[in-house]
Amino acid sequence: MIPALAVTLRVARGQAAQQAALDAWIDTRRASADRRALAVIAEGAFFELRSRAGVALARLAPGCVCCAGEVPLRTTLARIVRTHRPAEVLVLIAADAHLQRVRRLLGELSLGAPVNVLD
Repeated sequence: MIPALAVTLRVARGQAAQQAALDAWIDTRRASADRRALAVIAEGAFFELRSRAGVALARLAPGCVCCAGEVPLRTTLARIVRTHRPAEVLVLIAADAHLQRVRRLLGELSLGAPVNVLD
C-alpha cells in the first residue's frame, strides 16, 4: 500500500511570516529520528525564502490558489511529489479567504497516494 502524503496548510502573509512558518515546520520535522523527505510550496513570488538543504521549495504566483491558481497548485504539487517524493509537504498561502476550499482541493487531489491535509 502506498503511504499517505501529509500536506500541512498554513496561512502566512509576507516574507517574514512565511519564513518563520517554513522554519518552524522544518524544525519540528527534523527533530524526529526519521529523515523523511520534505517539500514546501509557497504562494508569492516577489520575495526570497530560504529552505534548508534537502527540502524542495516551489513557488506559486500570488493570487487565490483555489480560484485562479487551482491549476498551478495542482501542477506544482504533482511535480514536486513526482520529482522529490516527499513524505510531507507544507503549503503556505497568503490569504485565508478560501481556506476551507483550499483544504478540500488538496484533499481531493489524485497523486497516486492518499493525501492527508493537516492543520
